[in-house]
Amino acid sequence: MAHNKIVCIFLVFFAGLVLACPVFSQDSITEPAEETEYVEQTFFSTRIAHVHNTETLEKGVMDFRLCHRMGRIGNGPAELFGLNQAASQFGIEYGLTSRLMFGVNTNTNDRIYLGFVKYKLLRQSTGKVNMPVSLTWYSNTEINTATLDYPNNQYYFSSRLFFTHQLLLARKFSDKFSFQIAPALVHKNMVKSRKDKNNIYLTGIGLRYKIKRKVAFTAEYNYIIPGQIYSPLNNNMPTSSLSLGVDVFTGKHTFQFFISNSVAMNEKSFMTETTENIFKNGIHFGFNLSRLFNIVNYYE
Repeated sequence: MAHNKIVCIFLVFFAGLVLACPVFSQDSITEPAEETEYVEQTFFSTRIAHVHNTETLEKGVMDFRLCHRMGRIGNGPAELFGLNQAASQFGIEYGLTSRLMFGVNTNTNDRIYLGFVKYKLLRQSTGKVNMPVSLTWYSNTEINTATLDYPNNQYYFSSRLFFTHQLLLARKFSDKFSFQIAPALVHKNMVKSRKDKNNIYLTGIGLRYKIKRKVAFTAEYNYIIPGQIYSPLNNNMPTSSLSLGVDVFTGKHTFQFFISNSVAMNEKSFMTETTENIFKNGIHFGFNLSRLFNIVNYYE
């Protein structure tokens, strides 16, 4: 239960910092009306490492994404420290408005195809409208097109479908430091046994700390609430996903390099099917490459 206490401490600490900030401001009769200034670049990209953050693409911007996860670094020179093994994800994402975006991607693990929508409900701001946090909703649908291994091969097409819903709450506390809390629900239409839950609840936290103007340290942790998964995967029980990395932002490109105990890049897999321990030879190197293109020129 120590993990539960740690997560609760983070929640209380974050809530206290947010509540300490004024939410509304009053216009003065004698002074000119204030303008609303929105906080930008809470994070460099739309991901921390694996998990989404509160950022959304601007209207008319397309994001071309290429992601790789290598094998175990601890496999040594015989496997080129994991470079001989790799899982990949290719995706295209697009901003319909400055708040609403969607995306599709394909994953080599389990040949999963994924589509998602993401909407920014609140934007952190100061001035006339003083909003202490950004709040974004994320939902996806995944389909597994690989061979299924359910008992007795008894399944329907719907057994291949998985859904994730996540509420992303973040605050940029300073130019250097941003912090996010991200509760999530992963729904599996088919599970291994009757003991396993179809709905799996998680609590995620993530942060960014800028080392230089365009370089930042990042971390994320997705904690699986106990008592939901009982069936092992590859003879190991699922564990929480942890990633530590560095972001390099160049304007149109974002390069993200990190180590993680997760190989998969789709939510169902890295959130509920990670089986390795980053402190017990379960370290994998990974990177995300994001390239932005202005598809539509517009003026607001």
